[in-house]
Amino acid sequence: MQPAELKRWVGMAIAAVVLFDVVAMAVIGDVDRARPRAAQESADVERTVETMPFPTSTLPLPEPGLSPMAPPDLPAMSPPPDPGPYRSGRGPYTGPITSIAGRVLDGDGRPVRGAEVAISENTGFIEGFARVFVTVLSFGFYCREPSPVDCRDSGRATTGPDGRYTIRLLAGIEEVKQAGDFNLVAQEGGRTTQLRLETIPSERFAAPDLKLWSADLRISGGRATWRRPPDEARQVLEFVENGNVELSRQGDGSIDFEPRVLEDMDGFAELRAESGAMRWTPPRLAYRGPGAPPSRNRPCTIAAEKPEQPATRHDRCPLTDKDDTRLTGRHGKELVIDLGTRRTVILAVVRAFPGGFAVDVSMDGSVWTPAMNHDGRGSSDMKLAYAATPQEGRYVRVRIEDWDFWFMERISIW
Repeated sequence: MQPAELKRWVGMAIAAVVLFDVVAMAVIGDVDRARPRAAQESADVERTVETMPFPTSTLPLPEPGLSPMAPPDLPAMSPPPDPGPYRSGRGPYTGPITSIAGRVLDGDGRPVRGAEVAISENTGFIEGFARVFVTVLSFGFYCREPSPVDCRDSGRATTGPDGRYTIRLLAGIEEVKQAGDFNLVAQEGGRTTQLRLETIPSERFAAPDLKLWSADLRISGGRATWRRPPDEARQVLEFVENGNVELSRQGDGSIDFEPRVLEDMDGFAELRAESGAMRWTPPRLAYRGPGAPPSRNRPCTIAAEKPEQPATRHDRCPLTDKDDTRLTGRHGKELVIDLGTRRTVILAVVRAFPGGFAVDVSMDGSVWTPAMNHDGRGSSDMKLAYAATPQEGRYVRVRIEDWDFWFMERISIW
């Protein structure tokens, strides 16, 4: 490439970067200028503000019929007083201030002391990506503002003995309204409550009460029980290992589940609840599954697509390990697993398979006895088939009809 041509391409690249920078700044400029700058009220020295974590959920809308616990009568919240001047390590702040005040209560309506409360702007994905991209291209200069608090989207406060808190945003109410919606989060002792605010209507805003959820989650065998959330809400219990949800069930104060589907997971159980703009997450509960199934990592043979072709043998069956690595290529309709010794077969669990299946058991791998089957209806995430009569055998044959084994993520034999 000639020097002149190289110079032309470099110039075009620089121009494209600058153009994107300008467009992105224009798109998010109004929101960025209106973004409230947060401060801690109780200290003269500027403190580092960290955004508190809050739960996310895609739960459906709540159903009627639940009985929320009624809190005792408490005095109604009035608008917070004028917060007065703000000072930080960089000097006094004389601009407009918007105050948000409220209470944090437990599930029985009692004040919670020492709860951390934070408010953060609910930034959309596109805007958030544009902010990051512009910040990188401008080497961070875009984020620097002449204010006591730089580049901060959240404020924080701690509740007093009466459960009350006050958060101050270093922006006028009109700027706050332009910034969009916010997440108001309270956290204490592993309990988290989040309220989404579509707007902050006044410069001295009295927020709704944030009630923390003490669920007292208990799990014994295949049953989990808990206290209902403070308000009517849809409740979901999730079993999580290494960030992966192994099992998710919806209930109302309790659920029944098959513990063997959790195998040898070593993680935690977590409740989530949602009602309108309010979300709750109580403390997690450590959980270990009952153990690995007898089929884990055992040898298997997978039939070929055509009968005249030889079957494929695996010393460590890819469909029974915990890696959940799918097969490649096309296969036949039969899978034979060698359990290594004689066992009583009572349950088959198939993950991520859209079709039905049948399971047979044999002592010698030649004479087969039907054990269980599944018609394929219901969710493809997980299908369970129980034997009407437990069958003895060393070899287990899994038969399918309409699909291929590469659709199947994992099969476990118990």
